[in-house]
Amino acid sequence: MAAAVSLSLGCDFFSLDEAPDDSAGKPVGSGGSNGAGASGGVGGSTAAGSGGTGGSAAGAGGSDASGSGGTSAVAGAAGSATAGSGAQAGSGPTGGAGNAGAPASGGMAGMESGGTAGTGMGGTGGMAPMGCAALNPAAQAHGGHCYLLVTSAVTWENAKNACVSLGAHLVTVSSGPPATQAEFDAENSYVFDELGGKKETWIGLSDGRMPHDNGDGAEFAWVNDEPLSLENWNENEPNHYQKNCMDNSSCYEHCTFMMADPAGKWNDELCEATKQYVCEWDMGG
Repeated sequence: MAAAVSLSLGCDFFSLDEAPDDSAGKPVGSGGSNGAGASGGVGGSTAAGSGGTGGSAAGAGGSDASGSGGTSAVAGAAGSATAGSGAQAGSGPTGGAGNAGAPASGGMAGMESGGTAGTGMGGTGGMAPMGCAALNPAAQAHGGHCYLLVTSAVTWENAKNACVSLGAHLVTVSSGPPATQAEFDAENSYVFDELGGKKETWIGLSDGRMPHDNGDGAEFAWVNDEPLSLENWNENEPNHYQKNCMDNSSCYEHCTFMMADPAGKWNDELCEATKQYVCEWDMGG
């Protein structure tokens, strides 16, 4: 009987990769994108395992790996004023309010990387006082006003119009409140003595009547409507005296000048008479 043959077939066994051990740590998530403005980076999206650290609070957003967002940037402090230009707004997501600037144009809104434009604005500067030379190179300052002597002898009406053309008015001696007698006397003396050289000088005072109108009941008033509460008339003046005009017609005195004698006193005169005059600007002195 034939012997039984036992065949042994060799079989190769293949092993599959084992499933990951759930207990092993999972990879750290990838870094989040930079946050804009005050927010930090976004957390990692990879499965289990802790994410990266939170974004920093830098103005351009967090640049670290993902995780909890960064803290908000601190609001900007108020801008400080700068001479010549207005204050700039503070830094931060919402810039602080700027302080009022020194005289000049307003400030510009501040900018912060990662934040919105600052909201602060410099105040509009006030206008700097104007010097008399800016009004007229020959103008002189006194008591907060500017004065200009014109030595050309002209009629009262021409003197009035010439001053207006310069942006001024025929000089008025302040007599309305709150002027004091001392202030009134000081200005009258300045116009007559220092500017006028103690010569007959037109001032901006008249009764408004036409040359041939008599002066009955007429009242004198300043050309700028300033009240006439303090006066410096010579004795028995004004009298609206009647005399001949240049054309020999009958005229009346309606315009006022400073007399040479007595010095600085006021007298009315025919408006067609010719004298030097003083213009005044109510500013710049």
